[in-house]
Amino acid sequence: MRPEEIRQMTVPEIESHLQEQQRQLIDMRFSHTISPVENPARMRLLRRNIARLMTELNTRKRQNA
Repeated sequence: MRPEEIRQMTVPEIESHLQEQQRQLIDMRFSHTISPVENPARMRLLRRNIARLMTELNTRKRQNA
């Protein structure tokens, strides 16, 4: 997910995408402990997307405060 795409989202959309990405990462971690994940680079991508979403969400919250 690109930063430009995240900036165009509303706060509820960012929050829903954040929860979805976090669930995917948890599921991937569980499956990785049982057997190797097909694409381990996807875990890194999920972590980075989560960080991008959280950064944008916190920036908006600070601007509104």
